[in-house]
Amino acid sequence: LGVTREVDLLLTPEMNLRDQFARIITETFSAGDVACLLIDEAQFLTAAQVDEALEIAVFDSVPVLAYGIRTDFQTKGFPGSIRLLEIAHSLEELKTICRCWRKAMFNGRKMNGEFIFDGAQVAIDGDTVTYESLCATCYFNEKNKEH
Repeated sequence: LGVTREVDLLLTPEMNLRDQFARIITETFSAGDVACLLIDEAQFLTAAQVDEALEIAVFDSVPVLAYGIRTDFQTKGFPGSIRLLEIAHSLEELKTICRCWRKAMFNGRKMNGEFIFDGAQVAIDGDTVTYESLCATCYFNEKNKEH
């Protein structure tokens, strides 16, 4: 969409989200200056980090807003997304439109301009990888072309 913002924290899978959030507040903000914790690309969180986000909301009384996609390019759930679906206080779907103007439900992965349906769940480095939001019909039409 062209909107950018500098992030305050980048997590690795080994990091404890609640500990890192507390550190950022101590080093950068005052406790009362934080209105919420905004998490983008929440699908890449571990299940444990999603639980830590819930602890921030419940025990630290900081609202947590997490944005991400449910499934990968093979329609399999990301661990972070699955856990969010299990424990979120509320869910709000942000609708995306497919190239055919229907509701997009899947993410097609393109490598060097061609749809692919095999490979690692996460591929953001290396070859030219892009993603396209597709409705179920367009997703399966592309998938069936490879057979």
